[in-house]
Amino acid sequence: MVLKMRSIASRTHFVLRAIAACTALLISSACMSGTSDNDVQRERLAGRDFDIPKRYFQSERGTPSWLRWLPGLDDGSRDLLLTIAASEVAAAVPGFKPKDGGYNDDLRLRLVVLKEEEKGRYTDPNRFAEIWNNTGSYRDRIIEADHGTDLVRIYRRIEYPDSWEMFTISPDGKVMPRDLFYFWIGHCLNSHSPLTPSGSLALCKSYVIVGDVAVNFTMSAQNITNTKRIRNYLKELVSQWLKR
Repeated sequence: MVLKMRSIASRTHFVLRAIAACTALLISSACMSGTSDNDVQRERLAGRDFDIPKRYFQSERGTPSWLRWLPGLDDGSRDLLLTIAASEVAAAVPGFKPKDGGYNDDLRLRLVVLKEEEKGRYTDPNRFAEIWNNTGSYRDRIIEADHGTDLVRIYRRIEYPDSWEMFTISPDGKVMPRDLFYFWIGHCLNSHSPLTPSGSLALCKSYVIVGDVAVNFTMSAQNITNTKRIRNYLKELVSQWLKR
């Protein structure tokens, strides 16, 4: 009788272990099959839908948390703030430097769905007419070569040396090109920082257009020569997010 009970207990123990193993396998399989959907968040901006990986969301927008699960929710926003880790950008953009001392050069994005009348302003080179003509707030402009690059800094005299526009060519004695993205790199602002070896940190803002979406981005000046490659990288990335 004792031997028979031990045999039954042994078989029962084996069956329970088998059930537990199968359950774990099923749960694991279900999790793996749902990874793609779970890692993507649907956002609607001005009627346009975006499927964006959740890792790029650093903070919630103004929508109440109990509403955010609703698919395709449109809270009336036209813009969205995102962050791409510097290490991820460095893996995709040749030459991108992910750190400057203790500062992580994460790519900070602001996506804006443009109205029809706004699209022209984002691509019109005449926004820099004062710089080119040495007039208005850029009368007595200051032109300097950017140290260590082939780029050119243009300052308002009153903002020198802390704020400047970065161009690929000097406006001095040249006709302004028709393609804004051919000559304009970005706008930079320098400030003190305890994180960098130099004790200062210049952040530069630029953008690229993807259809009717302006992808504004901020990087440090140490990566300013990578602007064209970053624009191409973001154009491809955002095109993947945008649902047609």
